[in-house]
Formats: sequence, structure tokens, C-alpha cells
Amino acid sequence: MWIESVEATGYVGTAKAAENVVGHALSQQGLKELDIASLVKGSNYRNKTELVQAVRDGEFHLEPNTFYAQPLGSQKSPDFIAVTEEEVFFIEVKASKTTSGYQFNTHLIRDDFTYVLSDPSVGFKVVPGFQIMDSEVREMLYECHQQCTAIQRKWNEKISAHLSNTQGWEYYARPMYTQKNVYA
Repeated sequence: MWIESVEATGYVGTAKAAENVVGHALSQQGLKELDIASLVKGSNYRNKTELVQAVRDGEFHLEPNTFYAQPLGSQKSPDFIAVTEEEVFFIEVKASKTTSGYQFNTHLIRDDFTYVLSDPSVGFKVVPGFQIMDSEVREMLYECHQQCTAIQRKWNEKISAHLSNTQGWEYYARPMYTQKNVYA
């Protein structure tokens, strides 16, 4: 299976290098790479985001033995959707130059995602999302983000209303989640 192939690989670097390992493993497993954008055209969904959500909800079924790289673009999760005869995997790849130094930009860990983690200490490790983050911790981080967003909104109202802000400056707090003990 693709998981064993990925986990047998040593550390190759971050970002695209780590994603290439996963894409290669999926291809070697016999999965055919397809483009999700072409599926939107022949569906009742307005865009890729709606279609991927329908796949997550079990309302739209992708062809077995296929995979889709960057189905929502390079800045949104997941990095891959892989469809075998038995299962659909939403795969997010995280690689770090330091041991367990992973960053999760703009989203919390999702229970239904499969995370491919890579750093120099372990090479590659495939972990189900539900094993990475406790639901109570997820809720606290979510609440933290909601409060930060409210503070951001309040300050941006003040900043936008300031007479000397003729250039339209605003503050944007991007959600960034980090952890250090994924293998503990």
C-alpha cells in the first residue's frame, strides 16, 4: 500500500519534495492522477471547494484507483485526495527541517484527514488525524482563534475609521497552529 512505501522513505526535505514522495507512492500503487477541476464541469457543484466537501460528506464519489494532487490549490488542504477500492484518503503533507516542528496554517487538524509527517528524525510517518489532536485541545484552539478574530475585527474598525489612515491599512491575524511532540 502507498502508506508503507511512504514510511519506507528517508527524509528528503520540506514542501514540494515531501509532496513528491507521496505523489510517487500513489502512482507506484497504481493510482491514476486526475484533475479535480475537470470533474466540476460535469457536476452540479459550482466550484472545487463544493465538490471536495461533497466527497468528504459522502455525497459525491470519485473514481476508484485515482488520486488528485492539490485539489483545492497549493494553499488549501488537503494536498491529495487518494481513492482506493476500499477507502478515500484526504492527505495533508507536513515536513519540517527540525524534529516535530510542524506548522498547520489556516486549519486545525481534521479527524478525517491522513497526515504525512516528515522530519530528519523519522523520515516519513503516516498518522490519522484523530491520533494527532485531542478534541478538547481542538476546541480550545478553535475558541482562541474566534477570540483573536473578534479582537482583530474591533481593532480594524478603529484603524479604518482613523482619519490619518488614508491608505486603508488593516491588521490580519492568520491562524497558525504548531506543535512539538507529535511522536511523544
